[in-house]
Amino acid sequence: MGVILGGMYSSDYGIMFFIVLFPLIALTFINNLNPALMTICIGILIVLLGAERMDSFQSIADSKAREDSSVIVEIEEVERSDKPWKKTLGRLTHIKTKYGMVPCSEPVLFYTQTQFIEGDIIFLKTSFQEIENARNPGEFDAKSYWNNKSIRKMAFIGESEFRYIDHKDISHITLFFKSIRSNLTASLTANLSRDQAGIAKALLLGDKSTLSMETKKSFGNAGAMHVLAVSGLHVGIIMYLLLFVLSKFSRFISRRKAVLICVILVWIYAGITGFSPSVMRAAFMFSVLMLGQVWSKNGNSINTLFFSAFVLLLINPLLINDIGFQLSYLAVLGILLMYKRVRSLLLIKNKWLNKIWEGTAVGISAQILTVPLSLYYFHQFPNYFMLSNLGVMVFAGVLLAIGLALFTFKAIAFLKPILVFVLGLGISLLFFFIQFVESIPGSVATGFAPSAMIVLFLYALIAILILARKNKRLLYVGSLMALILLTGLQWDRYERMNQNEMVFYNVGSPTISIKSKGQITCFYIGKKDDLKRAHFLLEGYSKVKPGSVKYVELKEGKTKYKSKLGTVEFTNINRDVYLEMNGKTYFLRSNYKQEERMVDVVIDLPYLAKNQSNYNLKSGAYVVEL
Repeated sequence: MGVILGGMYSSDYGIMFFIVLFPLIALTFINNLNPALMTICIGILIVLLGAERMDSFQSIADSKAREDSSVIVEIEEVERSDKPWKKTLGRLTHIKTKYGMVPCSEPVLFYTQTQFIEGDIIFLKTSFQEIENARNPGEFDAKSYWNNKSIRKMAFIGESEFRYIDHKDISHITLFFKSIRSNLTASLTANLSRDQAGIAKALLLGDKSTLSMETKKSFGNAGAMHVLAVSGLHVGIIMYLLLFVLSKFSRFISRRKAVLICVILVWIYAGITGFSPSVMRAAFMFSVLMLGQVWSKNGNSINTLFFSAFVLLLINPLLINDIGFQLSYLAVLGILLMYKRVRSLLLIKNKWLNKIWEGTAVGISAQILTVPLSLYYFHQFPNYFMLSNLGVMVFAGVLLAIGLALFTFKAIAFLKPILVFVLGLGISLLFFFIQFVESIPGSVATGFAPSAMIVLFLYALIAILILARKNKRLLYVGSLMALILLTGLQWDRYERMNQNEMVFYNVGSPTISIKSKGQITCFYIGKKDDLKRAHFLLEGYSKVKPGSVKYVELKEGKTKYKSKLGTVEFTNINRDVYLEMNGKTYFLRSNYKQEERMVDVVIDLPYLAKNQSNYNLKSGAYVVEL
């Protein structure tokens, strides 16, 4: 509540905190404070603390980078990929003002064709710009994503816009973990096929840079994308595997020592994976949970879980808006709240079938609290999530065990080829399983776009259904409300599926889609890269407005297309597009060479200068209801 309050309103929360704190301490010492009043005061203090932390973070995040800035930047993180423009994260250490180079500390995002390395210090003269969304239908909210990391500005760095100043050596610990990571990555690349190595590096080390788009799409449609990002699932499985192994030595290692060893090894694993925020968050969460269970006789797992979240938000309140933070904590909370109840729905005597059901119950419990947010952020629901989650948990557990064994024993000559073969076979089977789930008709339902208010209602209903297990009247009311709300969601999805519209996309080359009665046709001009970009745009669009997609290249001259709503005529003249449909003419202009005809609407591509009489796509996609 405090973090949200601090994000909405700026105020002197620190002063208010001490105004409440000092009287509370004084009244506590003279033993003159009612316990109920003390609870209220402590609650107010926690809210004010959260508000102060968020308010201070937002003031720190105010960007100093401007257009045509001269700055000194320290490179902190570099994307390893074959893309021409590589994503690079840096930190401004100095910025040029009228008083000279002034120290500062601000994270920024760069796209560059130069392959920097971590620790490079460069002098840079470039034009920074605010990170903005293109506002195309169904697109990823990049602005919120980067703003939640305190990054407000970005720049494209050309070869002539920077010069090297120095290189800052990274710490010995970071260098140690980085060398291990590089060694393990090289081992996987050398011993596995390209596709197998890509999945292995993502699964074991959290490196998704070599994964193909097809692989990512298959895992996403099967509802198993989380297995390719080292996070709570991996840390939980590794802790379980380590505890299982150490339990075999219970005569020598007590439960407390085993948990302590597990926590240390998990943090070493976090270092090897590069101390990514998701891994550190998961490692801290599970460390607190495990230590709390062992060291506290009256420990409460839910309180321990919330304590770990409290500490993380105290360190960085912006995590409250992080999708990974929200989903990982809700998944674990769902397991703690619902697992026993879900498991008790079926009583299976067979040992192995019971194990399968227990694994399924874990997946269902985690899914219950994450579904509303998944619909809100990703607009889709994997219909066979129980099947995919069960398979993923089994494969992830086995592959993590084999991968860790390979990393540990790769120096043993006779054992290494066996482990490599089993790992490769396991990865192939995992991918085959994922493709099988994806190929089942209706594997993924798209078209969900609930508002934030609907999501809050869904969570309120889930809370009612959890609390109402002994109150039949409340259970019936909650079930009825849930049925009405879910019917509303499906109706909204049905309307989106059957909505007819035309979209002019905010992108650098002419790209138009026409959706008519469940069929989406994308018209584009350009080469292979333009088609790739069109695929990317339509992938996002078809998630919120479902339909089967096909692509048509607009050649120079006239192109006629018969849609279910009538004939559409395109005229491509030097990349300028005239579109005639239902007696109306639209002109999509990409340059100023072509003279305007008599048209109803003029739409300028985003890089053209703004003209008050025209619509410029820099303001977002232009959508026409048909």
